[in-house]
Amino acid sequence: MKEGISVFSTHATDILLNEKGEILSQQPGGPIIFIEDVLRKSGVPFNSYHGDTVNVEILITPDGEFGRVPKAPQSLVIPFSEIIDDLIIISTLLSDWDFSQIETFHGKAFVDIQGFVRDGGDFGNKRVWKESKNFTGWASTP
Repeated sequence: MKEGISVFSTHATDILLNEKGEILSQQPGGPIIFIEDVLRKSGVPFNSYHGDTVNVEILITPDGEFGRVPKAPQSLVIPFSEIIDDLIIISTLLSDWDFSQIETFHGKAFVDIQGFVRDGGDFGNKRVWKESKNFTGWASTP
């Protein structure tokens, strides 16, 4: 193992919508942008892994912002046994990453469960997170 962090996350295009469903703007988004920025500014060595860029619709209302993912991303298997870093961060939009091989990883894994509890098909709804108990969960708010 080496000192560093492997980041498994999601690139997105954020599509901001008003209450009429009209597009206000589009911008790069997804958790990986914020995580990479913090690690880079902190001087922490890291390796990033992500799948295809995902469109995220963000409804802007007087009560706040509510996101949904019209088309769920393909779930990718994390090759835990091949990771050479001591730490991994997993931050997703939905269930983008498959944890079936977690037992083969011997470092520490940190999971931002916000993406896993999101109901991608409906603005603002949540669901129960039923992943492995081998994780330390954390939630980020950029």
